[in-house]
Amino acid sequence: TKGKPDWDAVAEQSKELVSLAEAMGKNTPPKGDAKSWEKLTKAYLKNATAVAAAAEKKDVKGFATATTKFFSGATCGGCHKSHK
Repeated sequence: TKGKPDWDAVAEQSKELVSLAEAMGKNTPPKGDAKSWEKLTKAYLKNATAVAAAAEKKDVKGFATATTKFFSGATCGGCHKSHK
């Protein structure tokens, strides 16, 4: 229906996001400090987990908040600046 997400698909994709975030934290960064990598990948995983939890609950407001935080410049840009 128009305007309503396919929560099953969103939940499945969110679980995959969590799995990828877990795997990323196990890698060695191409550059930068290992402690910074650990801190940033843990934050990334925390944000991915919040997205998945909101998707599982079919919580529109929580999902919007979690995805906004997940895709913030601090999440992506901060890590890329230090480690890519």
